[in-house]
Amino acid sequence: DDGDFFIDRNPRYFEHILDFLRTGVAFLPTDRDEKHKLLLETEFYQISSLSQLISKQLEQETLEVQDDRIVWNSELCGRQLTLSDGNKTVEANPDITGYRVVLACMGYTSGKHRWNIHVSGTNKDIHWTCIGVATQDVRLEGNYNDGIYSCSCASQRYDTSDISGRDNRGFRYCYGDTITCELDCDLWLLRYYLNGTETGVACKLKPDGKYYPCAVLRYPGNQLRISGA
Repeated sequence: DDGDFFIDRNPRYFEHILDFLRTGVAFLPTDRDEKHKLLLETEFYQISSLSQLISKQLEQETLEVQDDRIVWNSELCGRQLTLSDGNKTVEANPDITGYRVVLACMGYTSGKHRWNIHVSGTNKDIHWTCIGVATQDVRLEGNYNDGIYSCSCASQRYDTSDISGRDNRGFRYCYGDTITCELDCDLWLLRYYLNGTETGVACKLKPDGKYYPCAVLRYPGNQLRISGA
């Protein structure tokens, strides 16, 4: 009768909503459960800009947790390669006779993902070691270039046989270096960082694929350790 409106919602989360409407700045709770509850409130009030912001942050937090658990896949690992350190490290055996490929357990179809590859081992000759992404049906032995998007150490080029062939804009990495790979499945781009310094976009991937972090090893004692970035 007096013209007031009663909104039957939890006032605990309205503080965040009111601050956003007043300032345009989102002060979000740090706890994931609280973020989910706030997201429900923003959807009730139909504040799409805040809903999108919260959803994006929740998605990014999920990806960070996933990427931190990244390991090599023992079932997608070529002969004469050995996994250790909880499957985070792959090493070429003394009897290796050719190119051998290993893929990570996690494949990606959307979003942006980053991981590190640290180059080490008992053999400092890392010629023909390659680091990049591949589809799950890639051959684990033989011609390392089939179905793999990668940067080759020795040739300093990007090998992208599926789309654009070989590109000599690549960079050279050495024993002891850390290469960060960035896979953008929304733009279908693969980008590299060498010891924290961006080297640029390596190549454009074939759209609508599922891509796995991968590596190619050629010589005994070559070792690559994968970790979240």
